[in-house]
Amino acid sequence: MTAENQAPSGAGLWRQRARRWTAGINVGAAVALALAVFALVNLLAQRHLDWRRDIGGRGYYRLSDKTRSLLRSVSGSWRVTVLLQRSHPRYADVRNLLREYSYAAERNPALRWEVEWVDPDRDLARARELEQRGDLAEPNLVLFEYEGRRKSVAADQLADYEISLQNNAAVKRLAGFKGEQAFSSAIQSLTQSATPTVYFLMGHGEHDLDDSSPHAGYARAARALRGDNIDARPLLLAQHQHVPTNCSALIVAGPTRALAQAEVDAVADYLNRNGRALFLLDAGVNSGLEPLLERWGVRLGRDVVVGMSLTGRELVVANYGQHPVTRGLQKVITMFYAPRSVNPLWGPEQADGTGKPLVSILALNTRAGWA
Repeated sequence: MTAENQAPSGAGLWRQRARRWTAGINVGAAVALALAVFALVNLLAQRHLDWRRDIGGRGYYRLSDKTRSLLRSVSGSWRVTVLLQRSHPRYADVRNLLREYSYAAERNPALRWEVEWVDPDRDLARARELEQRGDLAEPNLVLFEYEGRRKSVAADQLADYEISLQNNAAVKRLAGFKGEQAFSSAIQSLTQSATPTVYFLMGHGEHDLDDSSPHAGYARAARALRGDNIDARPLLLAQHQHVPTNCSALIVAGPTRALAQAEVDAVADYLNRNGRALFLLDAGVNSGLEPLLERWGVRLGRDVVVGMSLTGRELVVANYGQHPVTRGLQKVITMFYAPRSVNPLWGPEQADGTGKPLVSILALNTRAGWA
């Protein structure tokens, strides 16, 4: 027998086995390490990232920051009942959108979210039960329930359509799916004890709530507010003499003429009663509100701010103060057209403990800018 055919000695056999065991241990350790890294990446992704994508690319189903914040703020048991025929043109849209709501709800441990699908054509017993409860006003709707309260959204409210004439026939085409706005509005309405009312001051050339023109009208803003369960109403202080007690916020949107002193006094009285107000005052216009705002620590300049610009007609802003309003804008640029300067008359240290209101800076021009 040659040396090549000889069986390995005892020591050689143990060395071969040791090498195999070592290789097996290394492979096992590598697999365990890979699994640990994979688990860690998934854990970090669940905690800090949202990797879900809208595969369709249309942006219909990707929830906005506003909706995600809403779902983080609510708690308790929520039940969503979808009474929708499978043949309905918005069936797939509603299913995909509610899947995103369910995914976001899972990230809130204080929220118990349940979705039930009922086909009115097939689940006759369940549909009849809902009809007897008074919830089935029409065959296609989405019903939200919270603490014994209900809010339904009809399927016809979930989309906008455009009608065009083609070959002497009217053709209806989908213009936009607005399911998220309708669903979030329903959720918000069930959490509110009363509907907030926002008044828009009128009578001085302000932007009109009924004007649909793209540059001057505020009809779109009014629709957005009402879509969020906020009642938007005009206010003529010359008639009412005071701001109504149910006013959740007063908006003064671009007056072109000065307010009368009695109207300024009415606004001042409202602010002194812990009222909330938003003043949108254009450059080059004396609104009559400037002395009042100075008493609240804000000085409006008689100027136009100039700074970083794309075309020379707008001011590009990328610097923001620390405030909840600007928290989502830290990596976003905003553009202002011919803005006037707004400066605080005192800092936070002067307001602390003195009874003066705290004035926060929201947006800042660059150091190279001027007014």
